[in-house]
Amino acid sequence: MQSHSTDPKSQHAFVNWFRNSSPYIHAHRKRTFVISFEGEALLSDDFAHHIHDFALLNSLGIRLVLVHGIRPQIDERLLTRNHPARFHQHLRITDACALECAKEAAGLVRVEIEARLSMGLANSPMAGAQIRVISGNFVTATAEQVATEVAIALHAEKLILLTEQACTDPLHQQTIQQMTTQEAEHFLAQHPESEHAIRRPLLAAVYGCKSGVERVHLINRHHNGALLLELFSRDGIGTLISADPFESIRAATLKDIGGILELITPLEQQGILVKRSREKLEMEITDYIITERDGMIIACTALHVLPDSTAGMIACMAVHPDYRQAARGNRLLEYVYKRAKTQHLTALFVLTTQTEHWFLERGFIAADVEKVPAALKARYNPQRNSKILIQTIG
Repeated sequence: MQSHSTDPKSQHAFVNWFRNSSPYIHAHRKRTFVISFEGEALLSDDFAHHIHDFALLNSLGIRLVLVHGIRPQIDERLLTRNHPARFHQHLRITDACALECAKEAAGLVRVEIEARLSMGLANSPMAGAQIRVISGNFVTATAEQVATEVAIALHAEKLILLTEQACTDPLHQQTIQQMTTQEAEHFLAQHPESEHAIRRPLLAAVYGCKSGVERVHLINRHHNGALLLELFSRDGIGTLISADPFESIRAATLKDIGGILELITPLEQQGILVKRSREKLEMEITDYIITERDGMIIACTALHVLPDSTAGMIACMAVHPDYRQAARGNRLLEYVYKRAKTQHLTALFVLTTQTEHWFLERGFIAADVEKVPAALKARYNPQRNSKILIQTIG
């Protein structure tokens, strides 16, 4: 007889992760991903984890193209022949001996990868995996160049570069979550001394995005499960490069109502926001502004123009709990200011029960309920004990 000791918190976390990953499972099916990795990855003890993850992606219906490097394998063969490995500007000088070593290394590495992909051992992550593989020495160039050109030619949805280190902000030493191609080019210009190991992938990412690849991911291969965390969670673990912003603020449309309700319903249940019906949202949807992150609405607000006045009211300001530490409220407020100016409004009001200090810190001041426009006074509910704040627009 066996008993199982399970942690309810761990079970709950797993269930939540699995449910949250389902949109990505659906989105990635039948898509083409090109994955590049250096020869160092093949020599590491944890390369088996990557093989297991490749097999899992294949089982989820993702078409994979693997592009690998062989630099350390060539160097190893040159060493056994007592032949120096020579480079110029990080590119190998290939004489007759080096060419022979390169051919040997390419063939052996290809066979090794094929063998690992075909190991359907019982009681292992590869159990039951049936992967059809075709391979060959098709092109001679650096791994990032080949992978990028292949991704462009195949119109791949993603180019994934497994790197030897993370793409980090030199100032804070934290992984950069996402960049547009313009931001990546600025980063490269600002940090010309950045590590060559990450500079090459960044250049490849910019080129790939400008040539039609939708998204390029730079993932530190040393993090166990990094490939799965990057592809099946909203925030990932690597650096996402795309031509367009991964997160953007825009005017809401009718198709956003479901996402807005999902965001604000918990706050309505807690009494933080006034309850709004779906019908009311539909009627006022043109007043709403949302922050969208990879298809998910993570923040919203509304600017209602008050009738018979030149004032507006900010309402329904909400940010998802997981995204409240990156000034997203500030950016929404800036968007509101711009919209208010285009509508020639001279003042903005807000009714709040719990975020008074946040608005006061941003230039709002207390207003007398008896001196506000009639349309706002009609909305005021004394039982909620809301504070009325105002800010004039220059």
